[in-house]
Amino acid sequence: ERQLYERITAIVRRGMLKQVGHRALVDQLTLQQLQLAAGSSVHATLSGLSKLAQRVLPEAYKNEIVSVLAAANKLAENYSLVCSKARVTSEIIRNFDDKVLIFTRFRETHDFLVSFLQSQHLNVATFNGSMKRSEKDAAIDQFKGEAQVLVSSESGGEGRNLQFCRAIINYDLPWNPMRIEQRVGCIHCI
Repeated sequence: ERQLYERITAIVRRGMLKQVGHRALVDQLTLQQLQLAAGSSVHATLSGLSKLAQRVLPEAYKNEIVSVLAAANKLAENYSLVCSKARVTSEIIRNFDDKVLIFTRFRETHDFLVSFLQSQHLNVATFNGSMKRSEKDAAIDQFKGEAQVLVSSESGGEGRNLQFCRAIINYDLPWNPMRIEQRVGCIHCI
């Protein structure tokens, strides 16, 4: 995981520093997203690397991206066995023994984490922006009831009252500290 992260960081640095005319080799937003995905999960990283590998880029840079993509694919094969972030998250939940709200940024990470936690025999509800309102309400009801864990995208931190929950895990930290405050606000209202 660490080696993959370091290789992606090198790609990001090269993409920001290398110029084509007066433009960067790759736009800054794409590279920022790739770096954030690398800190999230290999599944989110695969998505970002795949999109980047499809672009028209100088051959040496593209070859580096394809090489890192192959390494990420290899890591993804056994990711549930080696993902230290997911294992530690599972341990925290087991030791806490109460309701836990987990925020993720990337859909690929969200889906992986739900599957991983369920494989650990944890009762998990899911909440994300692609769900219909009725599905979101049902997910909150499930979390309020029997589910110990709610894995949520950013959309779960906006306008929901989850005061029956006492813990938040920021699986993916947002760059904006106000997003963290929003997340905390949904479980702790004064």
